[in-house]
Amino acid sequence: MSFSKKKINTLLDKKVIRKSKIPILVNDDNWKKIIAKNSNLRLKFFSEKLKKVINKEKKLIIEQKSIKNEKQVLLKEILLFSNLINTEEEERSLDRISVQIENNKEKIELLNKNLEKIYRDIENIPIKTEEINLDLLIETIKVSYKSLNKALDKLAKANGEVARIRRVLDELRKEKESHEENIELYYSFLHGMLGHKEMEKLDIKLLQDHDEVEEKIE
Repeated sequence: MSFSKKKINTLLDKKVIRKSKIPILVNDDNWKKIIAKNSNLRLKFFSEKLKKVINKEKKLIIEQKSIKNEKQVLLKEILLFSNLINTEEEERSLDRISVQIENNKEKIELLNKNLEKIYRDIENIPIKTEEINLDLLIETIKVSYKSLNKALDKLAKANGEVARIRRVLDELRKEKESHEENIELYYSFLHGMLGHKEMEKLDIKLLQDHDEVEEKIE
């Protein structure tokens, strides 16, 4: 049985799946076990694409934190410079401080623009992550059902073989019991007719070594 993305899409309700809060597959242990056995080019493509988006989000968050820290330092400097203006009397010093304040303001303005862009990028990442994760899920479903059908076929064959062996064992058990009953009958008759000592003599001369036969069968 072959599975196409289009066919699976018609069988799946994406709205229901989204409400189910599907975990990020590349972080799921069971998914990793499945992929270890069933990796293909499409699975690799979507999983790598998903990892890139996740890594991008991590980098953006780190960058965002760094910019905020830098901005905080600049704001503190502005506050410090502003206090100096109130205490400084020399005109040159005042001009220099004013320039530093303006420089910091320009830097903060640039940082704010960068922060806005990072905010937008971070806001869009969950949507991208969800879409790629869903594509990866669909591909994983295809692979899973393909492997599941193979496993079920093999299980059916194994169960059939087990059933056959059980039937053979059951027949052998019945045959074994029949032979044991016959042996008991012969021994009982001969022992009753001849006695223990005579039986021992005849056993030595007439009985074959059946242990060797069993060893050959094994």
